[in-house]
Amino acid sequence: MKRLLSCEFNLDTVCVELKFSDGTMISIDTIAVENEADNMYQRSELDYLIYNDPLAYADLILNDNPEAYLKAVTEYKLLDRFSHATRLSWGVFSKMLHFNAINFAELLEKLFVSVV
Repeated sequence: MKRLLSCEFNLDTVCVELKFSDGTMISIDTIAVENEADNMYQRSELDYLIYNDPLAYADLILNDNPEAYLKAVTEYKLLDRFSHATRLSWGVFSKMLHFNAINFAELLEKLFVSVV
């Protein structure tokens, strides 16, 4: 029975490489896998696994159902660009912006006074 010795992302080949005790090696072409993803959210999740947990990535690709996993973790919905602003009148919205700018200016003054 072969034992896993290492699992790492090779930046030169853009592959996740698994090396076993009997000398065999499995290399997963991450670009080919990402090309099969449906959207940027799924690609982002795959990138996260590649760079942060290559062993989980390899396990997902070789043993699990990546399509089901990606659909489960990358639920998204389109946002209305002005959903918050349109619910408020422009006057209320501009006062909120002005209030936040004043608070920010006061915070900066306190920081500079405490530094000096």
